[in-house]
Amino acid sequence: MSQNGVEDYGYAEILENLIEEAEAIGLNTGEAVAAMAMFQRQSPNPVNWRLSDAYWEDARQAAAKAIVNLVTPQIIAFEFDSSTNTVTVSWSALPSSNYQLYNSDSLVTGIQWSAAPGSYTVTAGTATQTFTIESGVTTQFFKVKTLQ
Repeated sequence: MSQNGVEDYGYAEILENLIEEAEAIGLNTGEAVAAMAMFQRQSPNPVNWRLSDAYWEDARQAAAKAIVNLVTPQIIAFEFDSSTNTVTVSWSALPSSNYQLYNSDSLVTGIQWSAAPGSYTVTAGTATQTFTIESGVTTQFFKVKTLQ
């Protein structure tokens, strides 16, 4: 097996595990399933048994993109209670991943993002974290990072 073959097998294995995990919690896996199908395609027909290098490069790129999209959390909701300055942020969460929520009052390049205080809970594939922001702050931005 070539080095690319070993890497392809690794991508396929990672992707297969992520699809299984994401489907179990109800995340959309359409892009990942399509990428996996590219790896599972052995030949275009019974006569032509060799797929081009360009095909495999496309398959690798599709798999890499699908893997990144499955492990990159997307904020799906946030609520602000102005009476207590409490913010609740929710995002899609894979059970095998760990996350850190960050917040900032600006999107200016070079701005410092602060780790949101407290911890999150996960229920049915959705992580939720609630924390209090400083009085007088009217704008908040949030991002979630997957921790290794």
